[in-house]
Amino acid sequence: MIEALLTDRRAALVYLADDVCILESADRTLLESSQGNGRKWTRIFEEYHLVNADNDKAQGVVVSAFFDWLTDRYSNEIETTRNLACYEYLYGFANQFREVPTPTAVLDVGCGPGTILRSDVAHTAQVLVGYDISDIAAKAAISAGMTVMSRDEFVSGSARFDVALSAYTMHYTCDLAETLAGVQCNLKPGGVWALNFHKGIGLAAFFACLRSSALELAGQFSHSSFGPIVAVKMG
Repeated sequence: MIEALLTDRRAALVYLADDVCILESADRTLLESSQGNGRKWTRIFEEYHLVNADNDKAQGVVVSAFFDWLTDRYSNEIETTRNLACYEYLYGFANQFREVPTPTAVLDVGCGPGTILRSDVAHTAQVLVGYDISDIAAKAAISAGMTVMSRDEFVSGSARFDVALSAYTMHYTCDLAETLAGVQCNLKPGGVWALNFHKGIGLAAFFACLRSSALELAGQFSHSSFGPIVAVKMG
């Protein structure tokens, strides 16, 4: 499919890394004509579409490359006030399930360029650390003043966080097994991870993966203006 798109005169190549390319086109028929052979696209923001990869690990490669390319313009593409409100909602939701609501160490899973730093969570948390699959986004977050852990630190971290948050990230459905394993090893016993699923995308896949982890659903998921909200707890 990549070879066909690269030779299509309706598209212009704007980014190429390994086996991932980003194309720009003003012709919407390109999207329709490239959805053959079972290949589908998911709309990201208003003007971007990502191809649905064969599995969630491959999807992570696509999403990482996309945000490597987009990071310097990310704030222009999102409704920042909505993302900040989502962080604050998730933080409040997570604290409902904590046995001891003491000052918190917070892990932002999917931190992007550090959007959470502009939220009330950043002023409330005692410790705030981020993680992102995009190296470029992680570097942007560090430049904004955020502490960001590496992938190695994420997948083998010590249990030092009371709360983990994922705001507008889980609908990308990237390498769920690794994401759950990383959160699992970083949360303290009794720690809570709160997540939203934009338009419900990725919720079923998350629940399927949750069954093979040590994380447990904390109550029923909640409906919100940010999509379904889920809290899971480390036993």
